Amino acid sequence: MSSEQKVILGIVSIRQLIYVVIGGTIIYNLANFWFHIIFDWRVAAAISLITSIPFVAVFGLLGFLKKGNYHMYYDHYLLVRLSRKGQYGKWIK
Repeated sequence: MSSEQKVILGIVSIRQLIYVVIGGTIIYNLANFWFHIIFDWRVAAAISLITSIPFVAVFGLLGFLKKGNYHMYYDHYLLVRLSRKGQYGKWIK
């Protein structure tokens, strides 16, 4: 398996940038929704901060953390684990 090349200023790869853009878009739209519903900006900021924590956790886990023993990021690891389930059976040569 080849390593992932960091192409954006040597910090993040294209795959990680996609996770940041998608997660940022979801969080922005969620915060925008709360600021339109609730008119007190302090309450809206607190609620949008609390509701954005799960998205930051999921996108951060999938995009930036590696599974130690397998030398893969969690998104690739989960893709391999989920696609492996359908490959059981007898293989005859």
